[in-house]
Amino acid sequence: MKLTERLFLTSAVTSSDLIHIVLPNDYTQSPEGSSYKVELGKVIDELAPTFTGGTVSGATNFTGGLTTNTISATTYNGYVPLSGTPITVINNSSLFSTGLSNTGLNASAATNSIFFGVDAGNGATGATQSNFLGQNAGKDAFNSSGSTFIGRNAGNGASDARLSNFFGVDAGNGAVGSTQSNFFGENAGQDSDGADKSNFIGRYAGFSSSDANQSNFFGNLAGYRADGASNSNFIGTSAGVDAKNAVNSNFMGQQSGYGASGTSNSNFIGNGAGSGTTNTSGSTFIGQQAGSGAIGVNNSNFMGVNAGKGSSGNNVNAFGTNAAINNTLSGQTIFSNSSLPTYSNRSAAVAAISVVGASSGNTYLYYNQTTFAIEGVRL
Repeated sequence: MKLTERLFLTSAVTSSDLIHIVLPNDYTQSPEGSSYKVELGKVIDELAPTFTGGTVSGATNFTGGLTTNTISATTYNGYVPLSGTPITVINNSSLFSTGLSNTGLNASAATNSIFFGVDAGNGATGATQSNFLGQNAGKDAFNSSGSTFIGRNAGNGASDARLSNFFGVDAGNGAVGSTQSNFFGENAGQDSDGADKSNFIGRYAGFSSSDANQSNFFGNLAGYRADGASNSNFIGTSAGVDAKNAVNSNFMGQQSGYGASGTSNSNFIGNGAGSGTTNTSGSTFIGQQAGSGAIGVNNSNFMGVNAGKGSSGNNVNAFGTNAAINNTLSGQTIFSNSSLPTYSNRSAAVAAISVVGASSGNTYLYYNQTTFAIEGVRL
């Protein structure tokens, strides 16, 4: 019976199953060779490579897993190191790319770690269970256990950066006290000090920031040189750049909170919102340039383009484009004239508002020139 005419096996194959083999150099049965039966498991064992010491020449592929105590390679894709092997097992638990100069040189207590790259982990101290990948990654790092630094100069000279991740060229370079933090992006968190339990994501995000603990800076230059920005969130390109003592606050939008000083428990939302403000607490600024340049504004809400810009009154609610610009009065509710129309009397207001296009189920506010009052037309 031809092989192609046989039935397919539908049950699971086991090592004790028999298969048909032909030995072409065994002429006991025929000049073309001899046929035998053999257990499948014996064939698998015969074909599986086993090494006990020795050298394998040429290209070598491992399939089905590799179990070994020690392995070294003298070439990789044609690369031949200047001396020794490119990868070395250190302390029976770590891998160093010793084929590259100074990798892991003088590293102390670097167990269960991986250092790959020229000068990666060179002089690192206390870098247990860590991964430093890239030129100078983790070089001279101190007390950076359980951390991952990936990229040229990532974590270079970092101190007390335990349980942290620095990804990108110069990410976390020179960072101090950045425990349980994540810096992602070129120069993210570089030279930062005291960025404990924080996340800096974006090019130069959190660069040279100080005491920005438990904060999140998302966007290129977000939190750049921010000082004392604890428990805060800066989201957007250049959000919170040069911000000082922004505690428990949220800056959302390009250049929102840019150069803000002494901002606590506040929210700035919009392009340039709250930029250049001083000593603002318990306030919310929403809109492009809303509250920008405001001084000593407490417990206030500005909503609209330029609303509250340059103002200094407290307990103020300002609504509409340019509402309360440069206002100094406190305890006020202010609507910009552009957002509150004026009519000579109520009849004129009703006639103007009760037309096709008005939204039913709403109340339209207006200023009555006859009664000198803000009134409303309810639809």
